[in-house]
Amino acid sequence: MEADSTSQHGPLRDFFCAAITLVLYHRQVYPEETFERRQLFDAAVYVSRCAELREYVEMLVDGLLALLRRREADALVVLILGQPVGTTVLQPFVLERFVFEMKHIEGIMNMHQPEYTGMFRGCLLKLHVCDSLLAPLPTSSAELSFRVELHSRPANAGFAMSESMREQWVECDLEKEVGQFHGDSMIIPLKSISTRSFSLQLIAQEDAQAKLRFASAHRSTA
Repeated sequence: MEADSTSQHGPLRDFFCAAITLVLYHRQVYPEETFERRQLFDAAVYVSRCAELREYVEMLVDGLLALLRRREADALVVLILGQPVGTTVLQPFVLERFVFEMKHIEGIMNMHQPEYTGMFRGCLLKLHVCDSLLAPLPTSSAELSFRVELHSRPANAGFAMSESMREQWVECDLEKEVGQFHGDSMIIPLKSISTRSFSLQLIAQEDAQAKLRFASAHRSTA
């Protein structure tokens, strides 16, 4: 049953793996030369040359698929974090959040391939232009990293996580423990898909002031 379920969600798995990696590529969390270009859903995507990163992203997406099979997934959130260069004690600041909000997205499996190919392609193309919509990240003054959160619907949040998920994920309070900005943030809608079967909304959020503070601190110490 597990193998069949994973196979059924193949297009979703491919899409979310590609989407997460595109965020890491375009927001320069890792050097450009550590990625190689591929094609997926008639769009250019990037795959990490690092096997450990590829496997980690696949593990993250498999966690999402596990929630989808239980009809509990509400959102996948990719956090871009920044920590001042040369420090190891400070808690990284949340500089950006890429939020994939979904509802009944498993219904996409009832659609024909040309239909969902076009929808996934539209989302991937929007990620390609996110650099032009967001303020630059302070790559010279901050060590960038990322974190991923899976949000479940409140009505289903009381269901216990499986043992395999407990080994890979940490449960947190959605109101208090998720990655939040320290100041005001700006919301940038990237893509919205809504059909009778499912909906998917992709938004980006950024703390532009935090980015400026990193850059100002770097100029002051230069």
